[in-house]
Amino acid sequence: MYTSFAEVYDQLMDNVNYERWADFYADMLHANGVGVGEKVCECACGTGGLTLPLVRRGFQMTGVDLSQEMLWIAAQKARKQGIGLPFIQQDMRKLHLHRQMDAVLATCDGVNYLLTDEDVCAFFRAAYAAMRPGGVLIFDISTPW
Repeated sequence: MYTSFAEVYDQLMDNVNYERWADFYADMLHANGVGVGEKVCECACGTGGLTLPLVRRGFQMTGVDLSQEMLWIAAQKARKQGIGLPFIQQDMRKLHLHRQMDAVLATCDGVNYLLTDEDVCAFFRAAYAAMRPGGVLIFDISTPW
């Protein structure tokens, strides 16, 4: 689905300041009790534009995306930066991880890719199940309600 798109995604998103966004989300995570060294899953992580800066800020990141092509690019970026982390091809509506997370993120309009109320509810249920008790879910949307 995203094969051709993955190849040009970073060029299209060149104007996004991922470092500033990483600062914003790191501050939000800290403010909600998720500290350095804790486990954070980013759903719809794409090519890792935000995932990798969050690793550099000390979080144990796991990147999840539906597109294997996007994940391949993210893994190549991580390798070039000397960063090792899991990138998992998975539908965020069916998020299932091998360990509980301290936080789940769906940034950069990731939730906007969910087209129905049922899809959004499925993601929220899956994210809740993927977190430890008291875990933090942070997401953004640009759709007006």
